[in-house]
Amino acid sequence: MQLNTPSYLDLCWDTMDHDKREQMTLESAKQTALFAKRSVPFYKHHFQNISESTINNITTLSQFAFEIPETTKLHLSNNHYRSFLPECRFHDERDIHKGAYRNKSTGGTTSSPVTVIYTAQDWRAMAQHIARSIKFDFKDRLNELENFIVCGLYHGDHVTNEIYQAGMNLLGMDFFNRVSTKQNDTKSNFKFIQRTKPNGILAPPEDSKEKQTKGITLDKILQMDAVNAKKHSYRFNQKINTEFKAIFWSSMPMSMELYDYLKNHLGIPYIQGQYGSTEICPTGATCCEHPTGFHLGYGPALVLTCSEQRQQLAEEGEMGYLLVTKCGATDEKGENYVPSGTTLINFRTGDSAKLVQQQGQVCGCGRNTPVLVDLERTQYREAKSNFGCQVD
Repeated sequence: MQLNTPSYLDLCWDTMDHDKREQMTLESAKQTALFAKRSVPFYKHHFQNISESTINNITTLSQFAFEIPETTKLHLSNNHYRSFLPECRFHDERDIHKGAYRNKSTGGTTSSPVTVIYTAQDWRAMAQHIARSIKFDFKDRLNELENFIVCGLYHGDHVTNEIYQAGMNLLGMDFFNRVSTKQNDTKSNFKFIQRTKPNGILAPPEDSKEKQTKGITLDKILQMDAVNAKKHSYRFNQKINTEFKAIFWSSMPMSMELYDYLKNHLGIPYIQGQYGSTEICPTGATCCEHPTGFHLGYGPALVLTCSEQRQQLAEEGEMGYLLVTKCGATDEKGENYVPSGTTLINFRTGDSAKLVQQQGQVCGCGRNTPVLVDLERTQYREAKSNFGCQVD
């Protein structure tokens, strides 16, 4: 199936003509929907009331959002994970074990976890998105990245460490995991940072009352510093982070207070966060102008912000719920569609946000992609529960 899209590592995704980029991504999402209707068991049933001609005749993002049925975490929980896999690629369990590059489980609303299958093509697409978001910020000084040594502080079973490692390795950056299965293993992580002295850290930014954190957080490291300062006469910003070049984070939004402390008080030059989830993939990255907002990444995913009040896409600056479509993967040249693992179309994440810079305005960072701001991962708790999203 011909797509002729640029490689997901190509920086043109962040600067190309706004309308061209949207149409390219929409076409990729349509091809994914058509493929799913023909070849993915869940969508054969889920899309039984829409015809292929209906999908082919979609010309706008709004049509795609409201003419293609949504998929929720409740659907994932209530159906066997194999029903979301392409039949043409995975005929039985042996094919799954042979063809699955990664197999991750994520918490759902029921006691049963949701299993997500990644193929090698999926993994490459996610790694390229991570690499591209970093590469864009260092495009005039890429040689600096080869001097990065980044320590991943997410739990050993969390997918974030592995995706970042794959993406950073594409740029020649060194990455190693702090493998720990203890939820609050702050002391050993702090000692590990002291001992290994990385110049970059990947960690969740701070604790959330609504969501269980998937690793040791930056704010916990800072709190631990205050304790150790009395015992050992050193401070985090004097003994460790003077060599830090970068902080990377994901999983949940970073507060402006923490960002200001890291950037202005500790003087860390590069701080970048990613928006995504285990089910979908990384879909957005922060920048110097929007340290707590996320430029949409395009390529591997289509992200739509939908109005809660009307059956249309949210207007500029209007809070809306998010629908995400995994657009499948491409071959290494970006020319041909390759069936992915777990297929998700118009996946209702349970998150909400405002979308700004929707008309292709150029940001101070150089990107002209829309930006998700005021991301709420825990608002609309009743709605999230109804739509199968985790509520603690």
